[in-house]
Amino acid sequence: MAVHDRIRLTGLLRKGPAPAGPFYVGRRPARLRLDRGGRPDRSYRSGRGRLIAYALRRLATIVAVVVLAVTGSWVILGSLWGSIYPPNGHVTVWQQLAHLPAQLVRVFGHMDLGYDQFYRQPVSHSLWQGLPVDAALMLGGLVCGIVIGLAFGLLGGSKAKTPADSSLLFGSSVLLSLPVYLMAAVVIATFSNVTGSHGLAFVSGPGDYTSVTHDPIGWLQSMWVPWLIVGAPLAAITYRMTRTAVRTDLEADFVRTARAKGVRERLVMRRHVLRAALPAVLGTVSVTVPTVAVNTILLESAMELPGLFTRFDISPQVGDKFTTPSFAVIQALVLETSALVAIGIFICDLLHAWLDPQIRR
Repeated sequence: MAVHDRIRLTGLLRKGPAPAGPFYVGRRPARLRLDRGGRPDRSYRSGRGRLIAYALRRLATIVAVVVLAVTGSWVILGSLWGSIYPPNGHVTVWQQLAHLPAQLVRVFGHMDLGYDQFYRQPVSHSLWQGLPVDAALMLGGLVCGIVIGLAFGLLGGSKAKTPADSSLLFGSSVLLSLPVYLMAAVVIATFSNVTGSHGLAFVSGPGDYTSVTHDPIGWLQSMWVPWLIVGAPLAAITYRMTRTAVRTDLEADFVRTARAKGVRERLVMRRHVLRAALPAVLGTVSVTVPTVAVNTILLESAMELPGLFTRFDISPQVGDKFTTPSFAVIQALVLETSALVAIGIFICDLLHAWLDPQIRR
């Protein structure tokens, strides 16, 4: 590369006004970036378009996953339903496959999931009634787990091998070991304002759910404890992942450069270290979304939240007998669970692509 080419390229990459010289006329040219070959790369201007294209591809994948989940439950469970419950009649896999197109049109075209004899209403009505509770509980658990895990992960990573770091590691091990229904039982028996031995006014108990449209403050009071319980295992996983990533990134060159420029330590941790650690953390969270969905199912029954999983319990007791759920109920549960899990993974992947442009390619 000639000397004048190097001078021109340096002027394109540097900040501030252009230096005087024969190669600059008027204002400084637009800033350019270099690709892997050292040539000016203008593709970064279409970064937003690539992000939108990536989001559309992931959205198509979500639709395919939900359709495949409903298809698998219809074909496999439908063929086994007759052998498990003989009054329904034996149906083969090939018979189920023959009726599959019509079933997909009913489910996704007309939202017709059948009729529930237990509640004496269409299953789709119960689905729309319980979906807001399930989505709010799962989304709130994800947000609480990620935020708490990131906050304590930054603290533990910046103060490694200290008493505070050891205490946080021990606490994360406890949260990973305890099942959510056991934590819910402890909260209900100890701190609930209804049944707790040391009841607190701001801790809700079973049956205290209030609709957000009826009383927003009461809704928050009835949901914040379930959010913390659902997000507790995720917070422990996020903490451990963030702690490891922070300890690695603290020795990176860009962190040393920021500190050498005099940037405050709090800004270094938030703008540089946290941003570098987030892609790995979001990848771990996306893998943990199905576990959060399972914790949501377990916690709804313990806290008596009016979600779909509580409404359609697998074995609701009626007198001295147990009623078996209908096949339409199983289809509704599969549809909602697969949709919630797919949407949670989609949000994590979209945030990951926004933070790391290489994922969009």
